[in-house]
Amino acid sequence: MSPLPSLPDVPPEVERPPEESSSRLAETGRGLRGTGMVSAVGFVLVTSILIGYAVGHWADGRFGIEPIGTAVGVLLGSLAGFLEMIQIVTKASRTQ
Repeated sequence: MSPLPSLPDVPPEVERPPEESSSRLAETGRGLRGTGMVSAVGFVLVTSILIGYAVGHWADGRFGIEPIGTAVGVLLGSLAGFLEMIQIVTKASRTQ
């Protein structure tokens, strides 16, 4: 039986200056954090409107005020969604 070939030596790791790599990493992290926050805007807006619709629809059935509860619920949900959207965008712009 022939002996196994030896493995080649592992090349030495290239060291980067710590301040360069850490600052670049921090900058990338800030950008990704802001992007993540802004991408949540659509979800927050749609969800708040749907919750407002559901509460308004429930109020219509509970109190017999057919179109008024749904309309008020959608309006309040829209208002809450837009306020949250403004808050998210403001927070994201501060982090970048």
